[in-house]
Formats: sequence, C-alpha cells, structure tokens
Amino acid sequence: MEGITIRAEGKLPVRVGGRRVWAEREGVLYAQRDDFPSVAQSHLRLLDLPSRRNAKQVMARFGVATLQNDALNLKICSVDEVAEGDSITLRSRFDQSKPYIAALRKALSPDGTHLRRLKAVQLKVAAHAEMELSIDGTTIVEKLNAWRHSFDGDTLVITVDGTRSFEEVMDLGCHAVADGLAELFELQSGADFIPFLASSTDALRHAHLQRALPSFSEEELASIIGGVDHAFVSPFEPDVDAETLAAGPAATANKSRVGPASSSAVSGNDELGLDSDEVPSGAKPSEVELTIQQRQLQNNASVERASVPRRTLRVSGPTGHVPNPNGTDPHRADDAEHWTAAFERANGRWPQLVAHLQATRAFGCDYLTFDNEEDRSAFLKNPTRIELVSRFIETKSGSVRFSDNEWLAANNLGERYYIYRISFSEGSRDKAQLTVVRNPSARGHAKRTERELLIERVNGREEFDLVVLDTLAEEEPELHPAATKYT
Repeated sequence: MEGITIRAEGKLPVRVGGRRVWAEREGVLYAQRDDFPSVAQSHLRLLDLPSRRNAKQVMARFGVATLQNDALNLKICSVDEVAEGDSITLRSRFDQSKPYIAALRKALSPDGTHLRRLKAVQLKVAAHAEMELSIDGTTIVEKLNAWRHSFDGDTLVITVDGTRSFEEVMDLGCHAVADGLAELFELQSGADFIPFLASSTDALRHAHLQRALPSFSEEELASIIGGVDHAFVSPFEPDVDAETLAAGPAATANKSRVGPASSSAVSGNDELGLDSDEVPSGAKPSEVELTIQQRQLQNNASVERASVPRRTLRVSGPTGHVPNPNGTDPHRADDAEHWTAAFERANGRWPQLVAHLQATRAFGCDYLTFDNEEDRSAFLKNPTRIELVSRFIETKSGSVRFSDNEWLAANNLGERYYIYRISFSEGSRDKAQLTVVRNPSARGHAKRTERELLIERVNGREEFDLVVLDTLAEEEPELHPAATKYT
C-alpha cells in the first residue's frame, strides 16, 4: 500500500514532530547518521527510513537529499571519558582488531580512502557525551544515548553504561564500535566486524578472517594482515603459464567447479556442469543464425527497439538440454557461457575461456576477449600481458553475486570488467535476453548488499534480444555445452 501511495499520490512517509505522516516531497530530508539527535526531528521534515542507507539510492528512489552534517553544524560538544576499567579492554580490542578489519575490507573492496581513515581512527569510551547542532539560528544540545556512537574528526566516541557487567559492556560496546565502522565504510551493517572486536586473541581473529575469506591462502592472509599486501600490488599477474592456459578446461577435468575457490560458487549460476572442453568424436561445428536487437531503456513501452544488423553466431553444437520437467535447468550456467562466446565473436572480438582457472591468482572472470587475433595469440604465449585484454567478462545466468576473486578483479579493472547476464526463455534455447553492465563495482546505487548487484537498477546498461532464426547445419545429438570446443 505504501508503494501505491508514493507512486500514485507522490507523497512520502515523513516524521514531523514525532508523528509519521504522508507529505509532499518538498522540504523533506533524509538523516543518514545513527547519532542524529532526536530533539532535532521536531524542527525538520525527515524521510521515515532507517539510517545508513546509500545517499545516491535514496535520491534515486525517493528524490530526497541526504542531510549534510555541515548544514547543521552537528558536532560533539562534551565528553566525559572513561579511562579505566572495562574501557581499557574495549580500546585494546579495537586496536588489535584493526589489522584484521582492514584485511577484510582490502579483500572485499580495496578502497584506500576508507582504509587510511581506519588507520587513523582512535576509540574514546565515554560515560556521558553531548551533541550540539544549529537549526535556523537555534542551538540544540542533546545527550548521546548509551551504546551509541559518533565521530569527532578521527575519534570514534561510544557511550557506555558503567553499571553493566563486564560481559554486557563488551558485547554492547563492540556492537557500538561496529556501528561506527559501518558508518566509516558506508555500509548498512557492521555485523562483519563484531567477531573480530569480540575476540580476545589474535588466533581467534585469524580464524574469523579465514572463515570470511575461504579462498585465500595462508600466505595471502598473512600478507594483508601484516600490511605488506603483496596479494594486492598487482592482482592481475596470475599464476598461470602459457602451457596451462593453452591446455584449456581439460587440464582440470577431474576438478569440480563447485567448491570454496570457485568463482561461480556465489555468482547466482546455481546449476553447474562438467569442465571438459573437448570436442567429442564425430561432433561437427554448426552455425546458429540469430537476430540481435538492442533494447531501448525507456519507460515508454511504445518506443520501438533499435534493430542491430543481423549477425551469424557460431555455436559448436547444441547448447545443452532444455529444462527438466521438474523445473530445474542443470545446464543453464554453461549454456550462458557458450552464448557469451558466440556474442563476442559476432561483435568481432576474440574470446578466450578462463572460467576453469580458479584460486586467488586467477583472472576473476569467465572470459577474456581481445580486439583481434594477433592480441589473443600474443597473450596465449605470454599470459602476463594483461594490457592486451579488451574485456574481462563474468557471465551470470541468475542473480548477480560476486566471489572474492570476481569482486577484486571488478574493483581493480574498472571499465574493462563486464557482467553479461543471459536469461533464456523458459523451456527452450531458441532465444535469450542479454544484459551487459560495464564496471559493475562502480554501480553503488544498484547494490543491494555489499557484493550483490541488482542489474535492473543499473543506468546505462545494454540489453539485447538474441533470437535463433534458423539452424544452418544438421542438428547434432544433444550434448552438454561443456563438451564443446570454443573456437
């Protein structure tokens, strides 16, 4: 019902004077901070939305600007610091946890600005703190409630209740610190930081980091914890030689792609198949002619689609079975990869399958594509020449979630990293819809969680309809797409 009211009447849920009302958008602001004084709410029209939401997403969805701290001169005006007792333990745990929290953030989203600020942040534990702000020339002072946080420059201030037991102070205090770190890193939740803050030993913190980054080796974990950071100096100097790359998936035919190091383990490609890439005896390549229509991304359904000239996509053999009667589609992910290669060839690029290469020193995607055959040949001879790669393509056939490797690659490669999501028509492989997103890690407004992209919300994405018009060669027996040769 609320969505209907917003769309139909153009009104928003707003807090005015402590009451929730439906009001016009004009003059409404969004309070992003947890520490925003409640007394100030009676002076403002605030969007009734939980704190710590992405400001760009709020603007895109509701057309409401986020309240800036400078506009209200919001600041800490007094702090009654607790220097002894349980606060010593809280500060010690914060300081000891910082290298592990920094390591986690380096692996998931290596943003130097936030990491440098984390290094500078000091924790101050207070029994009492007050905040001051100015609205329309009026100065308002309000107490910061227990177990809340606020930043005073590079000092993270949390308030505690000294009458509580040690266990309660540690638990609630760690949650307050985690909330502050979530604000620092612009996350909706600080839950990932609590295990490190609550741990009493480095051994336990190390174990939690291993659980959070299961695909990292001990050497890589030690590197990022210690700040040496060899694993991130050049993540795209993979430990792949020319012989391994030329061997193709057959070199790892005995390894399942389902496992801790799999780049598809959390990718939304939930139906995985075999790794063999050999052409079976007697198989003959066939060509499938497709019409490629690029969709117009406009709300007006009457706008005609711009038709791209017809192209012939070479697909070696049928691309898998149609879904089973019980609704499962076991070959969807592999078929999507197969059609990705066909689309690239149709656009004059030269794809190279690397989905079978796993672990943290691989490429973090399914395909590398090149602008011409010469670049591809030179790369196959010397895989360290990353500059020859035109596109790093990760294919998805369902929801768009990133593994550790994929997220690291996307962040580092930027405009050269692409998501191709291929959605097949139900019950057949006659047609599919391809959605292309470039530089997915920069699409903050479309990220539902830290490493999940809501692709329909991406502005500037490209959409194509791929439709099989005619089979130009005699149909071969149904074969799994992983048992085909990408040429």
